[in-house]
Amino acid sequence: MAKKRFTDIEIWDKEWFMQLTPTMKCLMKYLHDKCDASGCWKPNWTLASVHINEPVTISDLQNLPPDQYEILKNGKIFIPDFIKFQYGTLSDKSPAHKPIFIAIEKNNLSDRVFNRVSNTLQEKDIYMDKEEERDMEMEKEEESLTDFKTKPVAADFNGLPDIIAGSVIQLMKITKQTDVTTADVNGLWDVFKVQNLTGKKYYKDKEGVYSHFINWSKTQKIDHGTGKQQNTNQQSGYRDSVKEEHNRRYGGRG
Repeated sequence: MAKKRFTDIEIWDKEWFMQLTPTMKCLMKYLHDKCDASGCWKPNWTLASVHINEPVTISDLQNLPPDQYEILKNGKIFIPDFIKFQYGTLSDKSPAHKPIFIAIEKNNLSDRVFNRVSNTLQEKDIYMDKEEERDMEMEKEEESLTDFKTKPVAADFNGLPDIIAGSVIQLMKITKQTDVTTADVNGLWDVFKVQNLTGKKYYKDKEGVYSHFINWSKTQKIDHGTGKQQNTNQQSGYRDSVKEEHNRRYGGRG
């Protein structure tokens, strides 16, 4: 028998419980506390009277609502709603629920309780199978959208997401003390795509590409306060040449 159990604190507001005498209220609570894992109490009226500090007998049960208890053929007092309230849905795979199944069989409640539990478990298994199938389908769909089966090329990407552009703008401001615009970042993105997305480099997914772009941006030189790339031999007019090369390769896509 468990040392701790859930208690229904709303019972005190239920009309039928409010109408009970203090002794009958104690008896009702006593049955819930002293029953076994299946909700069955083997009567010991002498001990119950000692604990409640008032004489109680089997005849006192008639003072309780009839739907709150049943007298089984073996003489035990059974609380019909006990299992559902204490455990919710039972699982035969849960070690904590094993004593409950044992108590159900011991009290010959299998036909009444165990079959219902089995049906519930069967329905739960069907539901879980459908949930797992749906999750697998969603994972496959997400993989098809994000994971690359081949090494990506520039044409696999269109515009740069605003959140990535904003990250680069903040990065430039912090690491280079340079203010750049979204247009500047998009220019860097055009350069990055042609330089790195050539179909020769592997990325796990699009997030990996964007992460590489953000780190790559830190190495790019931009005039302080102008937001323009420096006019070095390597970068002078580079953006225009990159666009021309990109258009030549991919026909203006991406």
